[in-house]
Amino acid sequence: MVKIGKGLNRCPDCQVPRDLCYCARIEKINNLVPVSIIMHQRERFLTSNTAVVAKRALENSEILLRGMREQSASEDLHIKDDHVPLVLYPAPGALNLGSTELKEYLNGRTPHLIVPDGSWRQAKRVAKREEALKNVQAVVLSDLAPSQYRLRRQVKPGRLCTFEAIARALGELESHEVEKKLMKTLAAMDHAHAMARGMDKFDDGNPDPLTQRLFVGVRVGKRPHRINSLQERFPQCDWVQTANDHITLLFLGRLRRSQKAIVIEALKKVRFSSFSFKFKTLGAFEEWETPSVIWVKPENTDELNKLQKQILSVIEPLGIPLPEREYIPHWTILRTRGHRLSTEEIAEFKTFKLEHQFDVKEFILFEGHAGKGIYEEVFKIDAK
Repeated sequence: MVKIGKGLNRCPDCQVPRDLCYCARIEKINNLVPVSIIMHQRERFLTSNTAVVAKRALENSEILLRGMREQSASEDLHIKDDHVPLVLYPAPGALNLGSTELKEYLNGRTPHLIVPDGSWRQAKRVAKREEALKNVQAVVLSDLAPSQYRLRRQVKPGRLCTFEAIARALGELESHEVEKKLMKTLAAMDHAHAMARGMDKFDDGNPDPLTQRLFVGVRVGKRPHRINSLQERFPQCDWVQTANDHITLLFLGRLRRSQKAIVIEALKKVRFSSFSFKFKTLGAFEEWETPSVIWVKPENTDELNKLQKQILSVIEPLGIPLPEREYIPHWTILRTRGHRLSTEEIAEFKTFKLEHQFDVKEFILFEGHAGKGIYEEVFKIDAK
């Protein structure tokens, strides 16, 4: 567990411990619809303020500070002559962002989205007190789906964090692709801060602890006799238990229990047909000169790679940090664990041959446990 606290080595930009830094996963978006966020000057120092992250993600955006004695946010708000200001707030007479009425109101002109930051009570004060917002058309979101942001409890459906409100609004005003990219960034932020906080909570107040290591994989069937014979020849190595034989498709690591539930829902979207591949030779990590891991190499892996990419495509939007290295399908059979293999022993592994075919009829979400435990099958998807 990583905790945020005084003296820890934090990233100066995202304000989480460096090993949880999500800055590299903030995708810059050149948005066509300008966004102005009106924020109280105290809010800019909060590590979990989503408006600050929205400013980092959107090229065409700005933060205007309020609550300062000699400066007003209204004085700094400038709308181009060919743009139409819209304030995102459910005031009387607000137009639905997906409505025909709003389309007619814009009449082909580019909107300029103004977003009050803060709680609902604070946003209400902004809408009333800021001179620049008087007579500005108010708009509301079409979709009041529950928030996906876990760091602050949402009292009612539709009460979103500032970042999420901006993402959904731009999804209707500009494109759903912009919304998708923004929500991916929000998920990355949510994950990093939740991990840093340690034992955060579900909305119902129950603990949301860390899981063991999660990964998606396929089992490889009964271990061939030739590999069992090889194990008898090299008992000094750390051999994988036969009950854990698998090919990893995607490694997820330790997540929150609530995130595990979200992963399962995402995996339900994957559709694939059964297919086969063969194992013929062995491979090694850290090269054959000093191997740390020896694995069985699958042949004809086009369908395996296709399945891996499909699984990756449904997990990526969740913002979970994923391995950036190239995916290499492999079935790990042993780890040398410090035992230095001789040149003759390495040659025996390198020239090893077998004929073993396996049919993929399902993939599994595994949860691995420390020590020599058997991987738990958390969730399973069958081929269609």
